[in-house]
Amino acid sequence: MGSINTKIIVLSDDLAPGETRTWSWNNPNINYVYAFSAATHSNSSAPNSDLKVEISPLRYNYNNGTGKRRIEFSVKNVSSTQLNYEVHMSYAMP
Repeated sequence: MGSINTKIIVLSDDLAPGETRTWSWNNPNINYVYAFSAATHSNSSAPNSDLKVEISPLRYNYNNGTGKRRIEFSVKNVSSTQLNYEVHMSYAMP
């Protein structure tokens, strides 16, 4: 059985309420299974603020001509407060 590893892959500042950012990753290893999650924080919000982001479903593209692969995902601030976030990637080899 393989092990599960975790990396913080995106650090971002100042995502406004309702704002969405799209990120991409070129040529991911096709021999791994990937999962993404997010953690939020804000220095300017009140304690116990309800900070939330959504990560879109992953979009996978393969270019038949070049053989290049690409994963894209979007992160949206669905709270009413400006926030910072981290996207965590977990991956494992089945």
